[in-house]
Amino acid sequence: MTANEYLSQLQHALRVLPEDEQRAALEYYEEYLSDAGDDGVSSLGTPHDVAGRIIAEYAAKPDDESGKKRSLRTAWIVIGAVFASPIALPIAIAIAAVAFAVVISLVAVFVSLGVSAVALAASGVACIVVGLWVVLQSPAVTLFVVGGGMVALGIGLLLAKAVVITSRTSFRVVARIVGKFVIRRSAE
Repeated sequence: MTANEYLSQLQHALRVLPEDEQRAALEYYEEYLSDAGDDGVSSLGTPHDVAGRIIAEYAAKPDDESGKKRSLRTAWIVIGAVFASPIALPIAIAIAAVAFAVVISLVAVFVSLGVSAVALAASGVACIVVGLWVVLQSPAVTLFVVGGGMVALGIGLLLAKAVVITSRTSFRVVARIVGKFVIRRSAE
C-alpha cells in the first residue's frame, strides 16, 4: 500500500472527528510517512487501527486549558462501539431476518388458506354444475352431488371470509408490534 492510499483510508476512518482534528492527524501522519520512507506504512499498522487510537486519544483529550478531562462516558462509548460492532451488527441482522421470516410465514399461511378456500368454493360450483348435468339420468345422484357442491361452496366462502378477517387482524397486530419496537428504538 502506498503512502497516499494509506492516508486516504485513514482520512475515511477519521471522518467522525472534527475537521481540525482530522487535519492535524493527517498532517502528522503525512509528515511521518514522508520522513520514514518505504517502511513507514508497514510500521504503523492498518489505517483502521491508527484511526481507533486517534479517536480514543481525542475522547480522552482535555477539554480546555484547566485540564478537565472529557467525560469517561465518551471514552466508554467509543470503546464499546469498537468492541461491540462485530457482535451487535450480526445480532441485529439476525433479529431482522427472523422478523422478516415471521412475516413471510404469515403471508404464506394466509395465501395457502386463501387458495384452499377458493379451491373449495370452485369445487362446490363444479359439483353443482355436474349434478345438474346428470339430473335426467339419476335424480338421487343429482340431489347428492348438488347438495355436496352447495356444502363445499358454503364452506369455501366462509373460509375465505375467515381468512380475510384473520389476515387483516394478524397484520395489524404485527404492524403494531413492529411500530412499537421501532418507535422505542428511535426514542432511545
